[in-house]
Amino acid sequence: MKFLDIKTPIVKASDYNFVGQKSNLVLDMCLNLNANTYIFGEMGKKYANPDLFNSNGISLYFQNYKHPMYTQINGNFLLNMSVIDLLFNEEPNSYDILMSGNKSKIN
Repeated sequence: MKFLDIKTPIVKASDYNFVGQKSNLVLDMCLNLNANTYIFGEMGKKYANPDLFNSNGISLYFQNYKHPMYTQINGNFLLNMSVIDLLFNEEPNSYDILMSGNKSKIN
């Protein structure tokens, strides 16, 4: 997280009593954790209720992730490796590479 400049604290869902299903469950998590933004994957559009989030002051983003290419030291580029591969191959540029081409759409 340090190398990717991620400062968001990590919590365990098992430490909370979140309730609901699908969009309502995510909303309950956001409310309990005092979130003001939530990033869904592209498929979240199929079940998210944007009006419910907006009425609770939570902005939504739907990310259509595009896997970036980067230099790997051993042969042809292998897609879908872990972030550890990225860090070992491109450490100082990892954050910029990871975020390249991954613009989130505001709802």
